[in-house]
Amino acid sequence: MLDIYEITSLEQLRAISDLLRVRILDNLKEKPLTVTQLAELLGMAPAKVHYHVRELEKVQLLKLVETREKGGILEKYYQAVARNISVPKGLFSSVQQDEAVEGLGQLLNQARDGYLAAFQHSMQSAQEPGAELAFVLAHLYMTTDEMRQLLKRIDELYETYEKPRGIEGEQEFMHVLFGYPEHQKELAMPAARIADVQPQQPEQEVSVGVRHISKRELEQALQQNKHLHLSIVGLCVIASDVPLELVQATIEKFSLVGRLQAAPDVHTYLMNIRES
Repeated sequence: MLDIYEITSLEQLRAISDLLRVRILDNLKEKPLTVTQLAELLGMAPAKVHYHVRELEKVQLLKLVETREKGGILEKYYQAVARNISVPKGLFSSVQQDEAVEGLGQLLNQARDGYLAAFQHSMQSAQEPGAELAFVLAHLYMTTDEMRQLLKRIDELYETYEKPRGIEGEQEFMHVLFGYPEHQKELAMPAARIADVQPQQPEQEVSVGVRHISKRELEQALQQNKHLHLSIVGLCVIASDVPLELVQATIEKFSLVGRLQAAPDVHTYLMNIRES
């Protein structure tokens, strides 16, 4: 395994503009795991994890390193291509500004939404509000070299806690750290409105007529952690480029009075979970 891998394309940058995928890569740094083992570590459904693993493998940030047969089932073990993945400065100059901003904004929005959701949960819990949350906002005066030295020291400190130690009370925390020159914040773009974050509820939809479902629509639902409950009367068309794993990760309930047009594996899956 490489120590450092520099991403080489916008596709790879988009692939890691998702905190779940960053967590997946982190968990596959030290040893290869199957999707089922990885899902257990993350406390998530294997179908959802499998989709993200497939996308990371597609852009060569994960690789299949071993297959084993167990009880007639072929187990696939995946591992990250490197212990650390970095973004070279030249990559941003080679892509459109809007695309680079969109990719980074997506990652920061996920971090923001995760923190606000945790804050909301903390306020509703019986524990001391905010006891497990941290928020630091500081104005520092330093040179660029001093900033780099500070980041190096923080990175060295993080290394102590990057691997589970199995001690009592240990849990996974998300830390996000970024800095910028204060005078530049007004130069580029207006501040985004912070949306209210509510716990995700199943998204129920009733459609009559023709309902088209695209890959992009399901990817957005997956990104927003939506669980779709679809009730359709008429014709339901699932785009031919929608993979089964994406359907399994997003469509939780499916009711249909009419006809379904989809790839064979997607058709079989939806018919099996269809409610009468």
